[in-house]
Amino acid sequence: FVQIGPLCQNSTAPDLPLISLEGITGIWTPATINTAVAGFFTFSFTPDAGQCGVETTMEIEVTDEIVPTFVQIGPLCQNSTAPDLPLISLEGITGIWTPATINTAVAGIFTFTFTPDAGQCGVETTMEIEVTDEIVPTFVQIGPLCQNSTAPDLPLISLEGITGIWTPASINTTVAGIFTFTFTPDAGQCGVETTMDIEVTDEIVPTFVQIGPLCQNSTAPDLPLISLEGITGIWTPATINTAVAGIFTFTFTPDAGQCGVETTLEIEVTDEIVPTFTQIGPLCQNSTAPALPATSIEGITGTWNPSVINTSVIGSSTYTFTPDAGQCALTTTMEIEVTNEIVPEFIAIGPLCLDSDAPELPLISENGISGTWTPATINTSVAGITTYTFTPYADQCAVQTVMIVSVSSPSIIALDLEPTTFWLPNGSAIIIADGTAVPLVYSITGNGSDWQAGNEFNNLAAGPYVAWVMDANGCMDSLSFEILNRVEGDVILAADTVSYCMNIPVIIPVDGNNFTEISSFYIELEFDPSLMSFNSIVQVHPALAGGTFSPAIVGNILQIRYSIFAGSATVPTGESLFSLNFDALQPGLTEMRWNLLSCEIFESSGQQVPGIYVNGQAEIYPAPTIYAFGSGEYCEGDSLTLQVGTSSAEQLSWVWTGPTGHQHFDPEWQLGSLGMNDNGQFTVVATNPYFCSDTKTVDLLVNPKPIIYLGYADTICYGQAAILDPGSGFVSYLWHDGSTNQTMFAIDPGLYFVSVMDEKGCSAVDSVALVPCIIDLLIPNAFTPNSDGLNDIFRPIFRGWEPSKYYMQVYSRWGQLIFESTAFQIGWDGTVDGVMAPPGVYTYVISFEAPSYVTRIVSSPVTGSVTLIR
Repeated sequence: FVQIGPLCQNSTAPDLPLISLEGITGIWTPATINTAVAGFFTFSFTPDAGQCGVETTMEIEVTDEIVPTFVQIGPLCQNSTAPDLPLISLEGITGIWTPATINTAVAGIFTFTFTPDAGQCGVETTMEIEVTDEIVPTFVQIGPLCQNSTAPDLPLISLEGITGIWTPASINTTVAGIFTFTFTPDAGQCGVETTMDIEVTDEIVPTFVQIGPLCQNSTAPDLPLISLEGITGIWTPATINTAVAGIFTFTFTPDAGQCGVETTLEIEVTDEIVPTFTQIGPLCQNSTAPALPATSIEGITGTWNPSVINTSVIGSSTYTFTPDAGQCALTTTMEIEVTNEIVPEFIAIGPLCLDSDAPELPLISENGISGTWTPATINTSVAGITTYTFTPYADQCAVQTVMIVSVSSPSIIALDLEPTTFWLPNGSAIIIADGTAVPLVYSITGNGSDWQAGNEFNNLAAGPYVAWVMDANGCMDSLSFEILNRVEGDVILAADTVSYCMNIPVIIPVDGNNFTEISSFYIELEFDPSLMSFNSIVQVHPALAGGTFSPAIVGNILQIRYSIFAGSATVPTGESLFSLNFDALQPGLTEMRWNLLSCEIFESSGQQVPGIYVNGQAEIYPAPTIYAFGSGEYCEGDSLTLQVGTSSAEQLSWVWTGPTGHQHFDPEWQLGSLGMNDNGQFTVVATNPYFCSDTKTVDLLVNPKPIIYLGYADTICYGQAAILDPGSGFVSYLWHDGSTNQTMFAIDPGLYFVSVMDEKGCSAVDSVALVPCIIDLLIPNAFTPNSDGLNDIFRPIFRGWEPSKYYMQVYSRWGQLIFESTAFQIGWDGTVDGVMAPPGVYTYVISFEAPSYVTRIVSSPVTGSVTLIR
């Protein structure tokens, strides 16, 4: 055959010839040329039977795409004639350029793109061509020259390397004056014509390149013995001394016969400069550091080592500044400190007394940090410990800190009073108090002279007193009391001191001592009717059950009569006789005082028994009143927010508890989408600072959301009749087309959906799409079973519908069945009986079945060949 190739990778390959040059017909394996991969590939030609031809092969090369290369053009001079761009690359690739020609009118770097002609296996490439400015040649100035002296040659190469010729070509020194010489660059150098004026003088003043200023103590250069005009001579002094700073004159005397006159050179020796800089830092750790200054305050330039400031590590670091050469400056250093972030420090405030005038929070810390406080002022209206947060202003290298301020006050909890007897000064009072700032001291005058550590006061006369308690912070509390007088007797009646919240009954126990064989009594107890309203006598001791109580209210006096019909009653000492039940009307403190003149106690013999009566107190605390919203019947999935509020302005804490025990601590509870676990009772408790509380309940009835299914999947193949039914038992049905039947007959393609509602008003929606169903399969034409995880298995890939039945067979080139599978997920791994099959072409037959309503893109069976590559 005529050899095919080499072929370019990814090019369109020619067909393999089915007739040889000798007229032999046959088939090729593989049957077609694949140019997707570069390399050498073997194609086997098998002659048809009966032609006396033998099997042969052809090696065809698929080559990489070639990047054309060219001899670089340029740089080119601006406005010069540009060469043509080459149309054939060094590799022989032909093509065209974009732009097609080079334009030198503008200086710059320009990109030219070469596109290969079709069919050459070459890829697009570019060439960058530079167009440069026209260059003005420059030269070291010649002269002045002495008249009739030997002139130097005019230089034929400029300082920029431009070659050319001069007009005139040589210097004539026979006549004094200024003469112009024109330099014309040789062609192709991008240089322009220029001139040099050369002076021929009678006498020449020698000139020299200025030396200095020089640094003190530096090594001085030698004084030049030949001037710029070529005049030789000697200097006085002969050498430069840099030991002393100053300006020194050096005299140059030309050697005889040179047309030169004596001249001088002023050379300055300067002091060595120590560069100085504005100090940087201290800097905060991890802050953005400023750049190190590249120029000192004296104008000295140089470099730093290290070159940048590192703030990641705390401490002092040395940065060394090295001056640039020729500045007569010394190396110097700067120490830069990186500090910790500063914690602002303050003198502690407090403890403070309840309701006292609080000092202002300081806006500047003891270590100079300024900032703001949150909260901004100290509140002493509520006892407790409050945290105040200080936030420093920016750029102070300081961190946020806090101050704990304690507001406290001692509290008199109760008084244990002992009355006088027979008006003697033998009464006593024990002040029972509580306070966090200990020790506490006590007084019954409030004067500074009689404060004592003990809380008991003896030898008191009958009369009014004020109990005082003061804590270690100087905060005080007081409570008025009275020491009563009593005549010693057998029976003691005492009304307890109690405290209650407004919303619960006030129960005041009446205790008795030596209450033995008592048959009747009449007692009167004064109270404040604006704070409490009497209800009844409760918690009567069983020993008194045989008698009758007759209570009555006269103004602010509670009158209680008791009598037993037969016998007498004895109550053990220390036990409660009965309790008085009151309703609280408003917050406040009421004294419970016995009307001693009217109280009488009688024993079973009818004799009056002396009584001792101990007053009590009842303190009523305010209680919150709240209201809650949200009770009702809902559907699963509804959104709901429970709410609770109060008509008072007092500060309350809230605790919601749900039916599953979960809790929430805000007045609003956003339940979100309701679930069945939200069915039941929610309770909310509001508590004020007196620990008085109110409770409300919210009852939720959550009905389950209907569950419907229109189909076994989200899509159904159309072409088969489908009856869509969400189920029975719903109050209403609404389909996408507005119909309200329970079922819908679906045959046309499209989206079908229905909304149902049950008897509770709860709804649900479901949908199903009728779509065309197809079955198609993709079959690879080659695979590489080398266990690299890529193309290791040969099997078809079904698209759309999966086959209900499947059968794949693979045959060798000699017709031997070497693999079969009835599951489309299982493919051939390139082995035969566990042994790797040789590379080559194998034939397959794939059969499959699908329902009649599934459109077949390809018909069963499918036959073809696959190439096994190793």
